[in-house]
Amino acid sequence: ACETLKGAGIQPITMASKDAWCIALFTSYLVQRMGGLEEVQKIANREDGYTFEQDCFIKAGEMTKELLDKGYIQASTVGDSNDMAGSYFRNGDAAMFCMGSWAIGGFHRDDSKVVDKVGVFAFPTVEGGSGKQNQWMGKTDSIALGIDGKYPDLAIEWPKWMTSDKAQKATAEVAGKVPITKVEFDAEKAPQELQFVSDLMNEMGAETFGFFDETFGNKLGDEWNNALQNIMTGNKTPEQAFKDLQTYATTQWVKDLEETSK
Repeated sequence: ACETLKGAGIQPITMASKDAWCIALFTSYLVQRMGGLEEVQKIANREDGYTFEQDCFIKAGEMTKELLDKGYIQASTVGDSNDMAGSYFRNGDAAMFCMGSWAIGGFHRDDSKVVDKVGVFAFPTVEGGSGKQNQWMGKTDSIALGIDGKYPDLAIEWPKWMTSDKAQKATAEVAGKVPITKVEFDAEKAPQELQFVSDLMNEMGAETFGFFDETFGNKLGDEWNNALQNIMTGNKTPEQAFKDLQTYATTQWVKDLEETSK
């Protein structure tokens, strides 16, 4: 499909490699589609034999970099932020954008050229892979309130409003995001892509898994993202990037975890 699009003069994929988490979103799916989630959980839990130096990680890195080398990802990706990559898609300059459903609202901006022209599909499987296609990457946003704030009663009013029917209806109907409550909203007012996502997840019996950087925790998660960025910039091969990540995981990461547990 990418070669067909490129041959027709259409940029197949837009990706923001300046923002490492955007690479991670894509490459994490490849890891999961090839190797499932068991190896990821082994790393997060520091189980015996956990390692980044295995096929599902290395091949995922290779496949992502290959898309860039073949011109399927825009040549400017290394310097492009998420906002810039999103603008290519909104301007109709790229056919595919691997991004969370929070991006839906942007497709309906006044300056968007793809209003009501966007479809949704689940991340593809990989031939020979053991990961399930009905597993979708899911992310939650949270509200934290400080216990020693000057106006605690007023602070409580904010999450109350955020979870109110009015706010959650707007979340769906205006922003195109999945509401966090069971509020009823007018699907005719909401961006159609929200319904596409909901229908597809229901049809597939979708399960969710977390962003790998959050699953691994802050420090190892940052190093995971950095490893992928090094691959995309060409600073390291996938083999070297994941070898270095494994070295970090078994030395500095373990040391840091032991220090914080004291």
